[in-house]
Amino acid sequence: MELQDSQNLWSIEEFLFPAKITDGAIPSFIVPIKPRWAHNLFDEKLANQTIFGTQKTQLALNREAVYYKSKRGAKKLKPGVTGRILWYVSQDKDRGYTGVSAIRACSRLDEVIIGKPRDLYRLFRNLGIYEWSDIFKLTNNDENQEIMALRFSDTELFKRPVPLKQIQQILKNNSTMQSPRFIPPNTFAIIYKLGHEL
Repeated sequence: MELQDSQNLWSIEEFLFPAKITDGAIPSFIVPIKPRWAHNLFDEKLANQTIFGTQKTQLALNREAVYYKSKRGAKKLKPGVTGRILWYVSQDKDRGYTGVSAIRACSRLDEVIIGKPRDLYRLFRNLGIYEWSDIFKLTNNDENQEIMALRFSDTELFKRPVPLKQIQQILKNNSTMQSPRFIPPNTFAIIYKLGHEL
């Protein structure tokens, strides 16, 4: 019943977009993403920091997109779950970006799919920035190793990125954001509100 209730709230939130139901049990996750993927999938402010901007202009204009990742991470991030993603853009090894190591955006999580890399690539090729070689790297060059695809939509860029130090204070945890993390509704509400403050 709890899953059904969260999906009902999620559907209502879609109707109310961009408003958020902050006191409902809609699953929310912090998902780390490298700056180069973020700037091509949804973050025009990061794209403007590069010489060439986004690589796939059509994808940047889409309402929905897909992000591929390994299966490791939050146990609650699994097929059948819908909810919300707070995108944590990591520092990683990318150079030349400012405003990273922060949560920069929020999306609706429409679907979680786990499968073989080639199958997922065929299914979502037009919604992702990854090339086949990028997806193949996720599996350590093993085509039989399953990966995860996150189909998401309605991404809102934060007016003010929420930096790692502040996130750690909110979570009462000093760990770095290296894998997806499930967060309770009150934590989502705090971070979302901070992201929209000027």
